[in-house]
Amino acid sequence: MSVFIYAFIGLILIEELVVAGLKRYINGAFRIESYFLRLYRTYKVRADLKKVS
Repeated sequence: MSVFIYAFIGLILIEELVVAGLKRYINGAFRIESYFLRLYRTYKVRADLKKVS
């Protein structure tokens, strides 16, 4: 019976790790995406300024 309990606890721990890893990955991807968007916006603004001038 104790084997089942340990297996259950182990599964819960693994699931927690997977969820935490997914959250971290999603946050990192979102950060990179927003970083690229910010770069794109600044570049676009500079291009528009060059056009105007």
